[in-house]
Amino acid sequence: MKQVDTIICDVSGTHTRVAYILDEKILGIRDYETKDINSIKNLISIYMYLEKVESKKISCSAAGTIKSNSVHLGRIDLTITKKELEDFFEKYFHRIFYGELMGS
Repeated sequence: MKQVDTIICDVSGTHTRVAYILDEKILGIRDYETKDINSIKNLISIYMYLEKVESKKISCSAAGTIKSNSVHLGRIDLTITKKELEDFFEKYFHRIFYGELMGS
């Protein structure tokens, strides 16, 4: 597994894009239909496996309703929680945030 600076994930109502940053370059961009995603932690885990990368820093943004350390995309019934990602990525976790509203 190649160590990268950051894994980035952007979730919108239609598409979700995952990529990684290495030496200030965005690489390994993959595009998914958000309606096909049932778990962001599973998506990122699969992405890391397919790209053969790992990171101590993951940044995730989402276009949805923010409530108590989670983001809910109601139209597709997907909820992303800070706790879920922290627990799953404890090995990789450095800082996860959803904009400034979620804190760090």
